[in-house]
Amino acid sequence: MKPLQLTTIISFLLICVLDEMGLPLFIIPLMYLYQSITDLFSLNFSSFFEYGIVSLALIGTIIVFFKCKKYTDRFLLLFCVITLFIAAIVLTGSYNTISFHRMNVWYYIPFSVFVLSSIAVVVKAFKKPSNL
Repeated sequence: MKPLQLTTIISFLLICVLDEMGLPLFIIPLMYLYQSITDLFSLNFSSFFEYGIVSLALIGTIIVFFKCKKYTDRFLLLFCVITLFIAAIVLTGSYNTISFHRMNVWYYIPFSVFVLSSIAVVVKAFKKPSNL
């Protein structure tokens, strides 16, 4: 199950954002952390909480998702998958119809691998073990 979880996390982090630069998704939490730290020193607290909470929540969700066990943490694992799926849609900008023309192979392949491996992780986590 851990290799499948690792595949899910890596494919999530490799989804490219649909903006002009097309950076992979693993750069977004780092940029948000940098922005929140610079906003903290410039005493702009509203932006500090906005960027800081999003980046820390995303990093925390990835860590919790990787630490989940097979059958015991199945609902937490499902919550993490749903959260990562919503974060992938929101952070990449794929909900915006203006960005549809920017979708290319670097978006489709990692996103489809992420969705398929997430479904496999959830199905495997909800499969009742034989020794219980």
